[in-house]
Amino acid sequence: MKILFLVLLYSVNAFANEDRPGWWFGTFARTKVSSQLIGSTEIQVRNRLDNGTVDQMLFRTGLHHTVGRHELAVLLGVIQNPGKLERRYAVQHVMPYFKTPEWDILHRMRVEWRDFAKNDNDAVRFRYMLRASRVLGSVKALVWNELFMNLSNESSVGQNFIERNRFFAGVELPVSARVEVGYLNQHAPRTRHSITDHLAVIYWYF
Repeated sequence: MKILFLVLLYSVNAFANEDRPGWWFGTFARTKVSSQLIGSTEIQVRNRLDNGTVDQMLFRTGLHHTVGRHELAVLLGVIQNPGKLERRYAVQHVMPYFKTPEWDILHRMRVEWRDFAKNDNDAVRFRYMLRASRVLGSVKALVWNELFMNLSNESSVGQNFIERNRFFAGVELPVSARVEVGYLNQHAPRTRHSITDHLAVIYWYF
């Protein structure tokens, strides 16, 4: 449990140079292909409120293979940022971490190769998420933290090993589809100009 809380509490940097409000909306669809294979499709819109623009459009698809308690996946994503296109190729592993009478806890590991269009400065990073959920009355409380660790010489992140950190706290609503709403804090430490995004988030799973 100590490891869990250390990772979850590494979330907010109070000394960030810039705070930006915004919202993210995402849809996540999974389709069973066979007894052990699942296909996935994900679309996300990420909007900034300080300048009223769509900051990112993300599309990602993948194939997931389940082996007992483990899920392995190969993912392909495309992100459209203002003025630039980025392709992402990733391998992912998801596994339940442990279960207590109150909490369900799992972790996700992802190695991600980022191919920037019209730019030779490609990058590789490792992402580690720890997620905990607990039923509280008619809703399910959710909290997770994801660390992004830079594995390459990426000048755009100022050579920092911790490329960014995301911390989410919210609830899963008691509706027919799985809908998660909450607050996401994304901190991106940079050598000259660190950024913290304060985001209202809606994730819809079906």
